[in-house]
Amino acid sequence: AGLIDNIGILAVPKNHIYRFHYATDLDGNYDNAVLKVTICAELSDTERANVRLSLLDKDGNPVELTPSEVLLDKENSEIEVDIPVKSPLKWDAEHPNLYKLVAEFMVGGKVLQTFSKRVGFRKLERKGNNLYVNGVLTKLRGVARYSQEVLLGKTFTDEQLEKEVKAIKYGNMNFLRSASYPEREKLYEYCDIYGVYVEVCAPV
Repeated sequence: AGLIDNIGILAVPKNHIYRFHYATDLDGNYDNAVLKVTICAELSDTERANVRLSLLDKDGNPVELTPSEVLLDKENSEIEVDIPVKSPLKWDAEHPNLYKLVAEFMVGGKVLQTFSKRVGFRKLERKGNNLYVNGVLTKLRGVARYSQEVLLGKTFTDEQLEKEVKAIKYGNMNFLRSASYPEREKLYEYCDIYGVYVEVCAPV
């Protein structure tokens, strides 16, 4: 059927991170948070490596993290660390507050890789038939999306995806149900930025 998504080839150092993701949780009062970070590395020709973590608020100011650095070695090359974050601005569709998480992978004091991700502190809960976001009863208003562009078929530019998410917001909607396949990563990013909940519909 051909290639319809952006395809790339990435060369990595012999020692490299191959998995880096996060999850957030809030306490019972939805005030303080825990940033759960998962890091997995391939240590090919070194016994140990360090990952330095930093969190920046929307104005680029650093947020204190403890721990802010984790150690990886041959025996512990897959790490999960819980980092407390005091009173972060929370993310929801009306207040899409985002932080920036940066990870620097270092061997022998030299930075080999740098990763960054947008972070929204949020907690979703289902109570009966109701959805609560950060403890607030939330109603979803939205549409199902199918990847089809009038002129380009199933190919999209980043600008088109951003325009689509903006149209959802302008239409007073806060929810998007994806079709039966993963969406492009940029679509999820724009939903984070502009404040849209996404239901991922997977075929398996």
